[in-house]
Amino acid sequence: MNKSEKILIKYYDSLASDEREMLLSFAEFLAGRSINNQTIQVPVQIDRPAEESIIAAIKRLSTTYSMIDKSKLLSEVSDKVTGHVVHGQELSEVIDELEVFFKHEYEQYVSEKTLMKETSTTKDDKE
Repeated sequence: MNKSEKILIKYYDSLASDEREMLLSFAEFLAGRSINNQTIQVPVQIDRPAEESIIAAIKRLSTTYSMIDKSKLLSEVSDKVTGHVVHGQELSEVIDELEVFFKHEYEQYVSEKTLMKETSTTKDDKE
């Protein structure tokens, strides 16, 4: 959780129940306004070279999937690097696993954006 999120939770916790509902309604309004103006970003296709270091692979995948929040990637990517560097896992195998992981995170990103847009559209229709 970043500093802004912690501050927001602190303010939320200090509010009375009805004020919390107002804050949530305002946040939903802002998120809905933002969601309706966003498009789902498409990955930039960068071919995998025949020979590639693990760092180069991470940079390539980060560029390919630039829309993914990097904080969501850190732990898993770190584990993969450790698997290769410390435990001797085969480089091509680790890069294959990283590609699957990044693609999965992108699919999650698309699902979340789609759900948020659908939820926003449904609320707009009711009002």
